Amino acid sequence: MVLKEKDLQKKAELMYRMYNNSSMNGKKNRAGFSLLELLIVVAIMGLISVALIPQFASLQTGYGRKQFISRINQLVQFGWQQAVITRKIHRILFDIKNRKASLEVEAGKSAKSKPVFEQLKQVYLSTTITWPDTIIIKQLFIEGFDEMKRFGKTETIWFYLIPDGMVQAVTINFVDKEQIVDNKPKPVGLVLNPFTAQFKVYNAFA
Repeated sequence: MVLKEKDLQKKAELMYRMYNNSSMNGKKNRAGFSLLELLIVVAIMGLISVALIPQFASLQTGYGRKQFISRINQLVQFGWQQAVITRKIHRILFDIKNRKASLEVEAGKSAKSKPVFEQLKQVYLSTTITWPDTIIIKQLFIEGFDEMKRFGKTETIWFYLIPDGMVQAVTINFVDKEQIVDNKPKPVGLVLNPFTAQFKVYNAFA
């Protein structure tokens, strides 16, 4: 039996409607999410967590203090390594008034044969750190002398990192106004280990 052109057209239209109906029903009855949709949701959640976690961390008590200790340790450790590698004297310079510390390297001698230092510049690492105004340095001992009182009111203080792998004996005593203990700002003592170039933390002046 030979189908006429009109019959073929009607059959094609019927098949098209049946296919569309089955596709729509499949979409209506489909449960869950596709893999692509799940991946998009996970990616969005990841971006949100990356943005919010640092903000939540900054709200924790003592966050500024921990950041200061971590950064000063990183700066001293890096300067210690550079002193050994380059065989040049380095120093950590504290600018008490502006609340910052910088890593410097010996660049030569002055006319009076005194060492001249300049800030060490690194593309991949900052050689200057700052600390919040909640951190108040009260004492800075170098080789047993409180340099903040030794020459009166001193705003710049430094200690040396020697190429032979040793550093000077340094103790930093400060208070953290962000945390109150017994109605007073929390006291903290940092004592530099001359063999590892890392500060040990004490919950009192050292």
